[in-house]
Parts: sequence; C-alpha cells; structure tokens
Amino acid sequence: MIAGRFNTSGFFALVFLGVLTSTVIAHAENPDTLQTLLQAGKDARADGNHRLAADKYSRALTLSPKNVDVLYLLGTSLAFSERLEEAYKVLTKALTIDPENIDVRLARIRSAAWANNYAAAEDDMQEALRLAPANAEVFILGGWLHYVQKRPREAAAAYQSALKLAPGSKRAAKGLEDARRAIAGIALARTKLANKTQKPEPEDKKRWRFDASYLQSSFSRVSRERWQEPSIALAYTLSDRWTVNGHIDYSRRFGLKDVRIEGGAAYRFDDGHNAYLNVGLTPEDDFLAKYRILAGGLYSIDLKDLGLPTAGPAHLKLDVKREFYENGVSDTFNPAITQYFGQISGTARWINSWSPSNKRTFGWLIQANWQIRDRTLVYFGKADAPETVEQATIGQRSVFAGIVTGLSKDTDIRFDFAREDRENSYIRRVLGVGLTVRF
Repeated sequence: MIAGRFNTSGFFALVFLGVLTSTVIAHAENPDTLQTLLQAGKDARADGNHRLAADKYSRALTLSPKNVDVLYLLGTSLAFSERLEEAYKVLTKALTIDPENIDVRLARIRSAAWANNYAAAEDDMQEALRLAPANAEVFILGGWLHYVQKRPREAAAAYQSALKLAPGSKRAAKGLEDARRAIAGIALARTKLANKTQKPEPEDKKRWRFDASYLQSSFSRVSRERWQEPSIALAYTLSDRWTVNGHIDYSRRFGLKDVRIEGGAAYRFDDGHNAYLNVGLTPEDDFLAKYRILAGGLYSIDLKDLGLPTAGPAHLKLDVKREFYENGVSDTFNPAITQYFGQISGTARWINSWSPSNKRTFGWLIQANWQIRDRTLVYFGKADAPETVEQATIGQRSVFAGIVTGLSKDTDIRFDFAREDRENSYIRRVLGVGLTVRF
C-alpha cells in the first residue's frame, strides 16, 4: 500500500479503536433528539427499568424544559424509582404550567401517598374530583387512597362510583372486592407503595424498526436522465445491548442499475457508549463499490461537568468507511461533534477521503437541527466535501434541508431536499421522502 494511505491493518485498527472509544446511533443520525429520547424512555419503562427511563426523560427535559408531557413521564419514572421527593417536585412544576392536567394531578397523588404524605394526597384528590367528576381513574385512585389508610367503607364507595363510570374496569372490581373483604373483617396486609394496581399497564416494547425511502435526482449544466434510488431497511433489537439490521438499496444511474445488500449490528456498552459495524455487497457492481465496510461510534459527554452551565450534552462521533472497487480501494475517515442547546443542536463534521488512485481530499459539513414540536424536527446545513462517484473522488459543494414529523407515536415521515454542485461537472437536485415505522 502506498505510504500516507490507510493499509488494511491500519484501517481495522482504526475501526477497533472507534468501537472501543465511541458510541453509535444505531438507527438515526442524531440519537438524542426529543423523539428518540422519549422512545428510549418508553422502552426502558416497558422493561421495568424506571431508573434508566428517568435518565432518558431527564435528558429529554433539557431539550424541552416546559413540556408537560415530558415532565409527567419524568415524574412518574422517578416515583417508580422510589425517588419520591424528586418526583413530587417535577410533577408540581408540571402543574404550575398546566394546573388542569388530570394525569399529572393523579401522578402527584400517587407520589405523595407513596411517601406517606396523605394530607397532600387528599388535597390533590379533592381537586381531581372537582376537575374530572366523570373520570373513572380518579375514583379508582381515590378508592386506593382510602384503602391504604384503612378506610375500607370509603374505598368501597369510591370503587363503586368507578364501576358506574367504567363497568368493565378490572382494577375497580378488584379494589371493590378487597374493600368488601376488609369490611368483613378479613385481615389484609397494607398495600405497599408500589401497589401493582396503580402501576401502568405494561407497554409493548417496539423491537422492530422498518424504514423506507425514495430519492430522485435531476440535473442541470449537463444532460443526464434522472436518478432513482429507493431503499428499505429492517432492524431488530435483540436485547438492551444488541441490535441487528439489514438494508437493500436500489440505484438507477447513468442508465445502469445497482443493488446493494447490507447488514450489520450495533452494540450498546452503556447509555453513552455504543458502537456499530456494517458490511455491504453489490453483486453486479456497475458504479457502486463491490464491497464496503462501515464502522464507528459515538461518545457522549456533558459540558456542564466541565464548568459550562449554559451548554447541554455533546456527542463525539467517528465514522470510518472502506469501499472496494475494481480499480482500487476508497477510504473515508470522518470525525464529528454535535452540541445541544435546549431544542436546538448543531453538528460539525471533518471529512477525509482517499480515492482509489490514492488522492487525498478533505472537506467539512455543518448542520443545525431545531425540535420545533414534540415530534417535529427541522434541519438544514451546508457542506464542501468530496464524494466517490463512478470510482472517482470528486469535490462538491452542497446545501440541504429537511423535516421529520411524527404521524403517530410509532410512525414518522421525512422529507429531504439537497442541491449539489459537483466540481467541473453537473448540478444535482435531490428530492427525497422517507417513512419509519416501529412495531
């Protein structure tokens, strides 16, 4: 191998170093958007790991400090982690923003009662009854509150009211049965703080992720037919550590067709330390690389720990790629940093590329992201960086923008636009649409 160029052993040494010292975002370019943090918290709750859920929701709160839904999720997770004082404060903050939010009110009742602060719980219960006199959940919780204070007759009355509003409620029926047994003199142990009738129903953890996208490119300055590039991807979470994935990418360019098949795995060492490795094959390699290997990771730090109180978390990312063409090997080495400031984040990436002819080029990319709503993210950026096309590495300047929005809690849609000005060549305009479904 020519001096100054990655050799094979050196390349895999870099991959190994990246895996050990970095973290990956397994299925997203930006792992700590509000949406991904909320999903991570939901998954942790489904696994019964309320401490991890509280950590995810706490990070989400830095992105949306006045979001009542996030405050509610954080407060309930803290309560189930037996951090009751913290939970009460968080839920109180939510009520100062939205005093009539009945779900938050009920959550604060639970946290107060679990801390044996029954006076505060009773005060909140009176307010809950005023706000939602036809809500069965209010009466179910009221029945439990009476029951744990050894007032079975009042508990029975509350559960009966709940059953009138929700005749099919199993929790109300079970509560009424327990209250009647207590009235009859059957000794029952006082309900523990984490009474199972008050815990949320288990959430179905979404282990599968399906992605589909379609890109279409048009050209100016030269006459070229449109490029068409659809793709599909499927990922499965094996455990809280491992995720596996597969991709099929179809590209129609220059009147030729290529299909790339790719698969890989991601490993999470801990909350701030993951890594990934993917391998791809193009059977009929007309213009894409015959083989390619991608690896990298991301390491999370919090600049507040370094004495910068106005800064949020930061991510140091490394991506390494090797592509094998008929006439040689192309390498890229791309370190990046993403810094968060509340609902806004910025990414800077240094791009280094070695063409099959051993020509080294480098460039940069900057991107800004804005979480304008809970499930809506807009982004835009600019780049001056090389790209390997038709087995040759060409410099290009580009601008790009896009929006990702949630159609539901498990479904997202994405729209992208880019304009690329390739050195001594064409101008390419790219329109893209994508769909993500978790199940």
